[in-house]
Amino acid sequence: MMTATGPCLVEVGSRCHGGEGTWQPIADGCLGYNQIDVALDSYIRPDDFDRIPAMSTKLQRYGREVFLVARENGKIKATPGIDVIMSLKSFVKCEMCVQPGDELKKTVDCFTRPGAVQLIHDDPAVVEADYQTLRKLEVDGMFELEQ
Repeated sequence: MMTATGPCLVEVGSRCHGGEGTWQPIADGCLGYNQIDVALDSYIRPDDFDRIPAMSTKLQRYGREVFLVARENGKIKATPGIDVIMSLKSFVKCEMCVQPGDELKKTVDCFTRPGAVQLIHDDPAVVEADYQTLRKLEVDGMFELEQ
């Protein structure tokens, strides 16, 4: 773009959502499709692409991806919170970046998160309750650290 003071580069962000595709099951579960498959359909299955609504008007289900937060540093002795996570009503998947024996580092950015949990359910109140359970676990119960 040309401005009064010369050229200006404008980043339009025209790329697929990142995150190694961990959001894809949530998009599929909540919308019935996702950005990756729709982009492919536009090239190789145009009839399927034409059936996608121009704009989603209703969620089929409710979901969210929760990036876990480590609130302290220490060597991980055990991860008792994993059993709680897997018992959540809206639980879909848990991807942990740390295991017992690893050093847990306090989360300061997306690269220092200890893991992520995907939640999907028909009832948004269940997703919210499970989200709140995860946040409480981060404070007490997710990790047992060595003394």
